[in-house]
Amino acid sequence: MKTPVIALVLILVLPSILIAQSLDQDLPLGDLDRALANLRGLERNLSPMDRGLVEPLEFVADQLILEGRYEQAHRALDRAIQIVRISEGLFTPSQFPYQEKKILNIVNAGNWDDARAQLDHLFWLYTKKATFVTPELMAGLVAMSDIHLRGVSEDLQAHQAFHLRNGSRANWLALAVAEALWGAENPMLVPIIYNTLNNLYLEKVATDRSGLTSRNLREVAVGNTIRTRAVEYMDVVYYQMGSRLLNQIKGIYSVQEPVNLEAVAMAQLYIADWDALFRQGENALATYKAAFNSLTEVVQDEAAINAFFDRPKLLPEPQFYPSLKLALQESTSPLGHANLGEIDVSDKIVFSEWSSNFPFVRTPVSMPTRVNSDTGFAIFSFSIGGAPEIARLLRRSKRASIGVAENLKFVESTETANALASKLSPKVQSLRFRPRLVDGVPQMSDPTLIYIPASAF
Repeated sequence: MKTPVIALVLILVLPSILIAQSLDQDLPLGDLDRALANLRGLERNLSPMDRGLVEPLEFVADQLILEGRYEQAHRALDRAIQIVRISEGLFTPSQFPYQEKKILNIVNAGNWDDARAQLDHLFWLYTKKATFVTPELMAGLVAMSDIHLRGVSEDLQAHQAFHLRNGSRANWLALAVAEALWGAENPMLVPIIYNTLNNLYLEKVATDRSGLTSRNLREVAVGNTIRTRAVEYMDVVYYQMGSRLLNQIKGIYSVQEPVNLEAVAMAQLYIADWDALFRQGENALATYKAAFNSLTEVVQDEAAINAFFDRPKLLPEPQFYPSLKLALQESTSPLGHANLGEIDVSDKIVFSEWSSNFPFVRTPVSMPTRVNSDTGFAIFSFSIGGAPEIARLLRRSKRASIGVAENLKFVESTETANALASKLSPKVQSLRFRPRLVDGVPQMSDPTLIYIPASAF
């Protein structure tokens, strides 16, 4: 019976020995020194399985991560997790934060193969072994969704569907947990609802484009066979699910005491945007008008309303703004792109691709903003039509779209981007915009767009 005990002690102690040995050769002064000294002092006085070693091990791991020593940090976190399991049980929720940090460390090291396996395991722990609904569980699911977002842009493209699907799954579950914690009518739900909507839109964008990611997202198991649903079918599914989420936001603000009429009107505006994104022109026209009328009734500031609707807006909005003031502050905030030089961006739309793996959308708000310093940029002018006219509709075989770039012209660019401006044009035409509105009706406008690709040409 002694052999298993000896083996267990070696499993717990050996990582600490390896960490110390690997750092003794080149030990920087500062927090890492103190963290290691504190850990060694505790190890002399505590058993290898003592719960009191967990937090010091985590602090050591944090310092190692800051130093970029991911493998050593992994060993420290893994040892902390093993101690928690031995102290509290194999599936204890206390290990969840350490598991999440271990996955982030693996991701930072660029080892997405291990990260995907660990993400699956952690989701299994969340859904099968967590006993109670807690704020920590909700936060962990949101964090998991963010890691999957990183995977969309950083992992191999062959795994994009895995990250998109599982990121959405984590968000939907986080929303269900939040509703159980706070009730279905709490405004604190709104950011989670809108994150869920944005993930849904990422799936829609990926599905619309041909390739492996689109096929994988459209596959469904029916009995023993795999069927691939049509893009048109998925478009309807995404539209209906997104409409339901936005109406949920509208409903939340509608039942407050007193009713938050401005937030309700803003929700109507977002519903119109969603209709425009999915080419639901008739719905979009009616809802834009209703939203505009509601805002003018609630917000007694004609100048602010005109300023907000006077320029087209890139869709979808990165987050939900429950007031016109918040939305205006965001739209006028400085963008700070390092490579735009002296160009005045105050009267221009700036679109910066998220990543070379997924260039069709801007960076999600939960992801760190990437500084485009070497990629160059291109400047385009184009027109965005107003409310469709009958004569125009008759000339088209397809439904007229609201907020689509037309009559695209290349204005100027950096020298690098100039040679491939033609390759950027289809990407610009795939973007969608909230049109300029006058009295709630879309009007013709001629905006200028600065397009910043994710990677240098």
